[in-house]
Amino acid sequence: MDMQQLDTKRSGIRIVFVEDDLLFRDALIRNLEDSGFEVQDFESGETALEYFESGGRADVALLDWKLPGIAGIDLLQRMGAKEKGIPVLIFDSALDGEPGEDFVGFIATDNLAAGKLGGKHLMELVGEGGKTILFRHMEGQQSTSLREQGALDEMKAEIADVLVENRYTGKDASEAQRTALNMIDTIREADGIFASNQTASEGLIIALQKNNLTGKVKVVGFDSSPLLVEALAKGEIDALVVQDPVNMGYMSVKAMVDHLDGKKIEPVVSTACKLVTRENMNDAEIKPLIE
Repeated sequence: MDMQQLDTKRSGIRIVFVEDDLLFRDALIRNLEDSGFEVQDFESGETALEYFESGGRADVALLDWKLPGIAGIDLLQRMGAKEKGIPVLIFDSALDGEPGEDFVGFIATDNLAAGKLGGKHLMELVGEGGKTILFRHMEGQQSTSLREQGALDEMKAEIADVLVENRYTGKDASEAQRTALNMIDTIREADGIFASNQTASEGLIIALQKNNLTGKVKVVGFDSSPLLVEALAKGEIDALVVQDPVNMGYMSVKAMVDHLDGKKIEPVVSTACKLVTRENMNDAEIKPLIE
């Protein structure tokens, strides 16, 4: 992906970029700045709204739909994007509204396919009919719900004995750890577990470590963090399904450039995930995704 191919007369074009995930924010800022855009970034809807209310300008807005505090839909309305003629691109999270009408487009991970990728690998590890657990994140989160459905579909396709499929782990790793500890006897019976996001994966692995269960049950987690990457290197986690913020950033920049050049863009663009294992974690195309 050569960002320089997209670097054409972007000087002075200001993008307001709102994203609470540091990994995604850093990756997309690099791509945007490499393409010549001026970037004003915020980690919350509140700080972005303060910027607009104090007279801040934007030629384009790039928003995560699921933000702490002010949700993307509320920010879109309160910043007066339509009235000010500011084109808006949504990425990373599922949304309300009509892509191509309420906003320029929507770019995000294909979460159903990502869940299927993780679930299929887990079943390859435990074998047909293996005892599995689906470690969910939180109710009402469409991105993780789709991952969970994809993983569950693969488990059932391989006739897994699903011991638990409806346990929600909570908002952070501490809650996920407590959830795992509360069901540790069931976990002892399992052959494999799929956790659908970073905090669920972290809480699970800490609970396994505390009970000397790492390596005794197969684990496929989702997303990366220093804790999860270290556990993968040690063989405590068997695989991680990771998103590709660099590619998402590239696709976001390309969509912005095409829109500003008057070209028609696809209203919905899905990006793929990668399966990271101990064997491929140092490969050139994989390593940047987990650093």
